[in-house]
Amino acid sequence: MVATSCGSPGNGAGDARQDAGNEIDGASLQRRLLDLSRSGGGRLRLERGARIAIRNGLVIPPDVALDLNGGTIFATLFEANSAGVRVSSRSALSNGRVKVVSKGTPGVQAGAHAAVLVGALLGENPGIDDISPFEAPRDWSLRDLTLETDKSVPLEGIRLGAPGIQIMGGASRGLIENIIIPDSDTMQGGVMMDWGVVGAIQSSDVEGAARAFAVGRAYTTHPHDIRVANIRVGRLTRASVKETGSFGVRLSGCHDVTVRGLRVDHVSEAGFYHTLGDLGYEFARSPDRRRAGMGIRLSHAAIDSCISYAVRTDSFADNVGRAADAGYRPRHHVIEPVDMVIENVTARADRTAANTVGVRVDHQEGGTFRDLDLAGFATGVLVDAATTDITFADVEIAGSAEQAVLVGHKELPPSRIRLDRIRASGSGARSRLVNIERSRDVQMSSSGGVTVQRAPLAERAIIR
Repeated sequence: MVATSCGSPGNGAGDARQDAGNEIDGASLQRRLLDLSRSGGGRLRLERGARIAIRNGLVIPPDVALDLNGGTIFATLFEANSAGVRVSSRSALSNGRVKVVSKGTPGVQAGAHAAVLVGALLGENPGIDDISPFEAPRDWSLRDLTLETDKSVPLEGIRLGAPGIQIMGGASRGLIENIIIPDSDTMQGGVMMDWGVVGAIQSSDVEGAARAFAVGRAYTTHPHDIRVANIRVGRLTRASVKETGSFGVRLSGCHDVTVRGLRVDHVSEAGFYHTLGDLGYEFARSPDRRRAGMGIRLSHAAIDSCISYAVRTDSFADNVGRAADAGYRPRHHVIEPVDMVIENVTARADRTAANTVGVRVDHQEGGTFRDLDLAGFATGVLVDAATTDITFADVEIAGSAEQAVLVGHKELPPSRIRLDRIRASGSGARSRLVNIERSRDVQMSSSGGVTVQRAPLAERAIIR
């Protein structure tokens, strides 16, 4: 039996209790959630420790909060682009576990067969007059959850997994808090956010996308105004092939996203990864374009083991950049100016891995990296191709196998790079090496324990 009353998901006035013992039929639960939404919304709190069996996923409709109350959703997914739970505007999911068993032939998008999906997948918005009801949810929350999925799809020599939480397209004003991602050899990440599209836009066809955008028939959408707090990611050991390994938090084509309190036991690709995405904001509408790539913050992160990178960032619309090389005229920045701040990060390399990098920045204009503690990487900090106006400050680097810091690129030299209070330690000379190769306007001051090596192509390098 369920007693329902109206009210917003965030208050007790709208509570409804599910009295069905320890086993709850997923189809029945879905009907009750829809009924609650139609009657004005509210909160449905399940009996303590309930087990909910669902086929092809559960949708939390608008204005409804589902409190699992320590229960578990077991979602067996057969449809290509389904997910364990899909979230709508002004809805919430909290206090329990979602476990996805992936069957059939899942879609190759990361969000297909994710434990939780917020927003519309690619292909679900075929035109500006045919937009998915899942596009651009606002004012949603995900709290106190343990999330799992066993998706593993073969594709071109690799196997694709899915994350615990996938945020897509125009999803905004969301809260993700107190999330646990258990150990997994298939999961692709903890929290992943990706740009989306409305209409006929293909990232492989920049010229065609430009024509559709110019006549108002297509545009890109971008996750924004989302806060992520207290995320614990276990050992995600899927192999990294062609940079498709596992991530703690991965952002692509987002703005105004804050991540605070990230703990990663192990990842095969990156603990935190930020990219502007294939198309960047080239075909974004004005409100998104004004904030392109801005407002990205990571603080208080601990990455205990990683095979490739602890942190990797860029602000490069790479497909647009390649099209520009072939003659396309971009209407927007290919490398966006950003105000990214990465701070209070502790990271350790996997001791069995070679060529690891603590923090790598490439194709980026702007960004501050401070209060970092990096140990055991081949290179502690790599400031790579086409980087401008990057600051590293108060960085401790220990035990680097190749060099503590490398600034430079043969073809696209970094410029206006500032290194303040860089301290390095280790048993070998390379552990204390700051290597400044081809670059322009590198300033380094107040550093300890380091040996600076400047190449002849390091123009206007000032070491104090």
